[in-house]
Order: sequence, then structure tokens, then C-alpha cells
Amino acid sequence: MTTELADSPVNEWRTKALIREFVRRAVATMMARQEAPFDEAESAAYISGLERQTARVTTAQRNRDWSVAAELGATTAPLVGVQPESLLHPVVAREFLAQTRALLALSLQVERDCDNPLSVGRSLLEEVGLKPERRSLKPPMQLSTAIETACEEAPPDVETKIRAVGCLALAFFEDVPVATLSRDRVFDFLKFVWNMPKNWGQLHGKNRHETVGSGLGPIQIKLAADAEDKALLDEVLSDASLTVPEKRFRLVQKLRPRLTDGYLFVQRDMFNRIVRAALGAGATGRDLDDDERVVPSHTQLRRRFHMWHKAAKTECGLPTRVSRPKRRRSWSIEHLVKLFTSPLYAGTSSMAQRWRKATATRLQIIRDALYWVPLFMVTLGVRPEEILQLKIKNVRRRDGALCLFLGEDLDERLKNDQSRRVLPVPQLLIDLGFREWIVAMRRAGNTWAFPDVEPSATDSRRSQLFGNRMRTYLGHLNLKFKDEDIYAMRRTLSSKLLALRVDPGVRQRILGHLEGSTVDRHYSDDGLPELKALLDQVDYGVKVGRMNRIAFPVITGCSAPILPSVDVMISLSDDEEICAIRLSDPDTDETMLAMRVEGSPSPKDEDAKNFPVFSARHIATELLARQSNHSLTLPACEASTAALEHLLILGDLPERHAIAAMPLLLATGDHTYMETSLEHQLEPSVPSLADQTEGTARTASGLEPGDTAICVFPLTRHSHKDGQPRPGLIVGSRTLKGRRYLDIARSAPAEPGDFAPHHLVVADQAGLACARIKMPTIFDLRRRILVAEDDTHRLHRRLGTLNAISRKRLPETLAFAGDISPDPVCEQSACPTGGFKIERKSSKVLQPPLGKSIR
Repeated sequence: MTTELADSPVNEWRTKALIREFVRRAVATMMARQEAPFDEAESAAYISGLERQTARVTTAQRNRDWSVAAELGATTAPLVGVQPESLLHPVVAREFLAQTRALLALSLQVERDCDNPLSVGRSLLEEVGLKPERRSLKPPMQLSTAIETACEEAPPDVETKIRAVGCLALAFFEDVPVATLSRDRVFDFLKFVWNMPKNWGQLHGKNRHETVGSGLGPIQIKLAADAEDKALLDEVLSDASLTVPEKRFRLVQKLRPRLTDGYLFVQRDMFNRIVRAALGAGATGRDLDDDERVVPSHTQLRRRFHMWHKAAKTECGLPTRVSRPKRRRSWSIEHLVKLFTSPLYAGTSSMAQRWRKATATRLQIIRDALYWVPLFMVTLGVRPEEILQLKIKNVRRRDGALCLFLGEDLDERLKNDQSRRVLPVPQLLIDLGFREWIVAMRRAGNTWAFPDVEPSATDSRRSQLFGNRMRTYLGHLNLKFKDEDIYAMRRTLSSKLLALRVDPGVRQRILGHLEGSTVDRHYSDDGLPELKALLDQVDYGVKVGRMNRIAFPVITGCSAPILPSVDVMISLSDDEEICAIRLSDPDTDETMLAMRVEGSPSPKDEDAKNFPVFSARHIATELLARQSNHSLTLPACEASTAALEHLLILGDLPERHAIAAMPLLLATGDHTYMETSLEHQLEPSVPSLADQTEGTARTASGLEPGDTAICVFPLTRHSHKDGQPRPGLIVGSRTLKGRRYLDIARSAPAEPGDFAPHHLVVADQAGLACARIKMPTIFDLRRRILVAEDDTHRLHRRLGTLNAISRKRLPETLAFAGDISPDPVCEQSACPTGGFKIERKSSKVLQPPLGKSIR
């Protein structure tokens, strides 16, 4: 019978719930009468009343008097959220009167013959979805009661999620009995949750100043987001100047992000806990047949996703809904250096606006959560909430290592049990005076290590307040990126440990994830010194020293190599192929390179139509050359980034022949490998590198004249500041007061033009491969400094060595004695082939003073 309700315009699932509740109450009344004391007169009167009621219902059915249905269902309808007026609809009323007549007949049979209503009424109960069991006759639990029951049985972190999905369920279903829910209706609810704005829980408008808030419920929030998205969609679709990829990119960027597919599974599991609290595990267990489930299984929900995603697209395939899942990547070394050399660590002139640089009269460094937490995240991989909850008493020394005992107290809010762990403090933080700072905080009577970040009044979490402050600071530094957020600092450490080939179990223990057996065997709490040694291998190039007017150690610079950044802008065709590309300076927006791809459709951007046309291979080669000395900031559009990365495979790398062989050559010094992999690429008359260096004594630092190395040069002659690490050429060596110094010439990228007589240019492919330099480079033999061979601050590592051709052009007395030499020095002139040609020209070179450079 109930299948006929599919054609009814009235809410089908509520109508079915109404009939089910009406039948449940009637059968429960029959059971109660059988178990009550018997009174013959009362029983006769009861039977007489049933017969009159049966006659009335029969007459109402014959006369189509639907008001009788509304009268009989007036008591039951409010229990399932149905308005009594809905029973006046013919389809609903006819079904309700039919069920009432069948119940009256069952009541007469049970009262006269004393039959078991569960047995004789089995078919009636099963027809409305009730099992012929006594427990099926219990009054249904309301949704609000089920939510509270589920919260009582859940851990604190799960309780928060249950209450969140419970809030959505009450808005969608209202406070109805959980037993009245059907699986189809739960599917509708999950689709409603799937389409909720991603930040719906933060739109209440309440804060420490405003306790009332906006007053909008979840349904109003969703309707407002839907209206905004529809207006945006109409605007983008009507813009004929945009290509399809540009329309898709604009929609992806501006549509309100909705909940992701993965997070909906979490919401489904939380709602399953609510239903289980009301109906028991028998209605939600995984061993039930799919047709008997109230909450759909993961498999059923995954199948339903296909239908939902198809419906969330326009006719031309553009999205009408985006989820924009969080994608994090490790912080780039350029961004880390910019952060650690910012006024927060180098000194500020304002307590309130700490992004302002220090002045000559105002210099201060405040060590608080904003100062310490980013350092802990990139060196120790802790979560913000974990380190912000650190108590001073939980900083201890164990096995000779200063350690943090995270999650030591039961009142701390942790993500999981693996968050409770002991981690050694990395050496960088010890060098910056973390132990002394903790001791000072203890003497001041503080309980928390970071008392400046107070817990939230709503959920007692500290990370939200800290995150707001940190995002504000990063925004003023132009370091606010979606994929490089605060939490991505954890990923940065994980990537560094992965590059060091640290065991996965060890990484999991450090980051607070599930531990593997390797950790249990080798890196328990007794292995803290070994764990500290692993963490100390992660090097960001941060230098620690002293500063005038500052009483504690500070960050004085960073020796990590940094490349200047360049913005990349791309025009795509409708088939997502690159039409034009432009490189620009991020500060001045000055165009550095602009090209159109030969054979591609004309770009819709008017400026791009005037770009010079080049082949795809030429453009890719130019971009690869730029990548060697610039950091390319790729477009936010994934389609543009994918098209650019595909274009790059067409370009030619300058060192494509020899670059693969050099690491093994330098690591092993294998003469045979050199002869078979690199020797045949040079001219037959040129001796091999092994022949050149055979019998030559190397310095104690592993460097000799003619080698190239990464070196830190001062910015100017009298500057106390250092520049970024760059390649240098070992010209010679000297011994001063018993200490050996290397004479190093600085380098610069070689651009076509006039070169001075004191320039040594390495530009041929064989020379670049031997010197381990990626691009044509000038070594300025007049700009040199003396560096102690054991100075690890200025002298980093060896790159390679000059090949035979370049070494022949280098004067012998200059190359191996390092004294003033009147011998010829090399210069270059442009070759017809586009490369560089080495020629000889005489010049004098002055020896620079110790630690200074000569212009």
C-alpha cells in the first residue's frame, strides 16, 4: 500500500513515518490491554467502540470524507513533524484510512480471541517497516535525545564532530523520532551536508565582542551561498571574452567552497553514531543487508557521489560546485628565509606591528608564541595546538637532552593518542636560548610556556587565536599562500626528513602519527640522543649570533641559497594549450620575457596578441634557462600549471649530456666511469679530468686551485652583511700565521655583451658539466676574497673543477700561487654559433685583502 505514496505531492517520507508511528502506537495499546487486569464490562464497551469506529471509517472511505483522517491522525502527526492539514490530501487520507480500518479489524480479533498481536499482525507491521518484535513497540527516541546520548559515549574530540553534524540534522529533519528516518531521507540529508559551505561553522558571527551573532541557521547559510554562486555562474557564462579554461579557473577560484567528499564520510560516521544511539547497533551494523540500513554504507555513499558530481556541472562541463580540498606543500627555502630574516626575528620598531623594521633608535625582539612556534614547527614538526599547550614543567632534561613532554597532562586537547610523545629540542632552538628563556619564564611564575595565547572561550583551543595573529603577520610579509599555510610547516620537516632517508616509523613518531615497529625497537624514549641527532641534520641555513642591544642570541642571517622570484602569467586556449606566456618582476610588474607560441590560437588578451612569436621548443628552452637562476611563481590555476609543465619537456637543458654522470664521478672518483661516460664527449686532444689531477695533492678541505665551490661573499667592500651563497673559483692559496687561506673569485651569470679582460667565462657544455654549474658564468678575477679553508660559515661545499680547456686559459702562476701576476688573463667574445669563445689578453690582477673584496 505504501508504495502508492510515491505519486503523492506531500512529503513521502514523513507520511510513511506517520503511518508507521500510528501502527506502532495501536499495536502497543493492544499489548498493554492483554497484560492489564480483565474487566468483562469494560471489554464489551471497548469492542462496541471499535465496531462504531470501523463503521465510521468505512463510511468516510465510501463518501471520500478526508476530514475523518485528519481527526484520527491529529495526535500522531506532530510526533513525526507532519501538519494535520496534510492528512486532508486525498492520496494521504485514503492510505491513512485504509491502515486505520486494518488496525481496527486487528484490534477486534485480538480483543475477542486473545491472539498475540505480534503474530496475527505480522504482515501489517512489516508493511510499515516494523519488525514483529516487542522492542519495536518502544516509543521512538527523539533526534535531540539521540545526539546527547551519542555525545555521552564519545571522546571529547569526537563529541565536537557529533554536535556539529547534529546541528545540521536538527535543522534538516527537525526534532523527529530517529525511528521515523528512512535511508532515502538520510541520503537527502547527506547531500544537504555535502553542499554546505566549507566554513559554515564559522559564520555564526559570534566573538568576544558579539555574543548574539548573525542568527542565521545552517539552511539560511546554505541558501545564501547558493544564491551567490548562481549569480557568479550567470556572470561568468555570459562573458564571451573568456575562454573555457579561464571560465573554469574563475569559477574554481570564486565559487564558495563546499565540504569535500572525504569529509562527508566523516560526517556520515558521526551521524551513524547518533542513529546507533537511538536504534542500537542492529540497525547500523556493517553485517546488515543494504536494504535494512538506515544510514547508507561507505560503498553506497561512494556510488551516490557519481550521480551528485554529474549533476554539479553545466551543459558545457563547467563546475557549479567546488570543494577545493586542502593541498599543502612544503615551504620553499625562499619563503622560510624571508620569514626567519623578517623583523620578527631580526628586530622590530613596534610591539603592535611587528612587521615594521627596526630603526636606529628603536630595536626590540619579543620572544613569545609568534616567535617560537614557527621555529618549533619547522624543526620539530609539532602541531600548533600541541606546542601552544606546553607547560613549563613539561620541559625536562632526559638522557642528556633537553626534551618536550607533549600531551603529558590529561586536560590537554590532543588530536589522537599518538600526540602524547617525548621529543628532544633541536640544537637550533638551544642555540637561540630556549632553555634560558624557559628558566626565565619559570622564575616569573608562569605555568604555560606561551601565556600570551589564551584558550578560546568556546572550545578552549589556542591555535585559532595564534593562527589569526600569524596569518596577519605573514600577510604583511607577502607570505600568505593557500598551499603554504602555517600547518604546512609540519610538512616541511617531514619532507626534509624524507630527503635524509629517515625511517618512516621515526618520522611518524616525530610528527605524532601511528608508530611502526621500527620506532618501538630502536627509537623509544631511551633513544632521545639518537632522535636529536636526526633532527639536527635538518639544516635551513639559519645563522645564530649576537646583536648589539639584545641580551640573548638571535638569528643574524641565513646562508641558504635564494633565487629571485619571477611571476609567470599564461594565456590558455579553449583546449587548455598555452597561447602566450609572460614573465614579470613581482615587485615592479616589469615584463622580463613575453612570447607567443607558434601555431597556437590567438590569445584573447589584447596585450598578449602583440608578443613576439617563437616555437614551443625555443620558449621551453628559455624557461628552463630562467629556472636555473630564478624561482618561477607558477599560476594558481592548475590547468595553466599543468600546461606549462608539459611545455617544459620540449626544451633543451644545457647540461643534458653530462649532468647524470657527474654526481657518481665526484662521489667515487671512478676513472673508468669518467673515460666511458664523459671523455668521449670532449675533443680527443683534451686530457681527461683524472689525467689532469693525477698526482696533485689536494688541500685539507678537499679543495684545490681550479675547483669551483659554493661560497658566501660580502655584499660590499666594507659591509658587515653577507650576500647569498654563490659559486666561486679557487684561484690559489696562502698561509698566514700558520693558517691556510683559499683565494676565491666570485661569480655572476654570464649575459651576452662586452666582457672585461679580467673575466674568466665558462660557457661550453663540457666546462659547465665539469664545473657543476647550470648556466654560463663569469668569474671576476679582480673581485676575490681570502677564506680560511676550515671556515664553514663562508665555505660550504665543492661543486666541481674547471675542465682542461678552461685551465689552460687560466695563468699558471695565478692559478696555483695566488700572487700578483702579469700573465695573461682570459676574456671572451661572442661566437657565430651563439656560444662563447675564450681568447687571451694580458692584464694585471691585484690580490684582495683578507676577507674583503676588490671592485
